[in-house]
Amino acid sequence: MRTLDLTLRSGVTFQDGAPFDAEAVKANLDAAKAGQTNFTNYLANVESVEVVDSTHVRLTLSDSGAPTLGVLAGEAGMIISPQALARDDLSTNPAGTGPFTLDSFVGSDLKFTKWDGYWDKDAVALPGIDVTVFIDESARVRACGRGRWMWGSSSRTRSRRCARRVWRSPERRPPTSGG
Repeated sequence: MRTLDLTLRSGVTFQDGAPFDAEAVKANLDAAKAGQTNFTNYLANVESVEVVDSTHVRLTLSDSGAPTLGVLAGEAGMIISPQALARDDLSTNPAGTGPFTLDSFVGSDLKFTKWDGYWDKDAVALPGIDVTVFIDESARVRACGRGRWMWGSSSRTRSRRCARRVWRSPERRPPTSGG
């Protein structure tokens, strides 16, 4: 057996007030392994999740832990409040630990506001973020060409070039903090 020990940042809370601790991590990973998420298969090598103490979690793995680190750096590592796991409105009323809270989710438009309870709130320079999700590739390209968005992600070269053009335009860059 192989183990992967995780150390959590202490003093962090979820946006619903619950503590971010080893119990929360275990609850999320156990829920994912039980088949309640889109990434359950990616955690197939996690045989058990053990709470060592409030800031330490030990994963017992059936094989190499290297891919597991990548999985935890993505969606599987986006831990939400255990209280929110059972709620039906999780997609419109999430409870994470990040720097922004979701204000509205209407159609394909999401609006986020800076959260003052974030553990490193002084590092967050933006008062909020507005996101529009474009499912259609051509809609993304058209929006970029009109200067509607400042960042985009796509597998197609044309869209990536368009996104880079927008970023290179100084008047379209978001404010930065520090340097």
